[in-house]
Amino acid sequence: MDCKHLKAGLKHLKKGAYKDIPTQNQKININSVSEKELIQLKGVGPKLSKRIIEYRIEHGSFSSVDELLKVKGIGEKKLSKIKKLLNV
Repeated sequence: MDCKHLKAGLKHLKKGAYKDIPTQNQKININSVSEKELIQLKGVGPKLSKRIIEYRIEHGSFSSVDELLKVKGIGEKKLSKIKKLLNV
């Protein structure tokens, strides 16, 4: 990463853009997360967030993060990007 990208990243951190996004050690539980919290994950917008919550309401708690593959709009590629930020 060059200085230009590092400065841009620090600028976003100062504004609090990433304050609620989990780190590797701080994961989001998909069985208790809200739509608002899900939207903060890169690649998860309002529609997908709503589908995840609706799936959870219809089918009960997720037994694994991989079960997100059953939600319309989540494929292997998207799951691989967000999986490390989630748990059950």
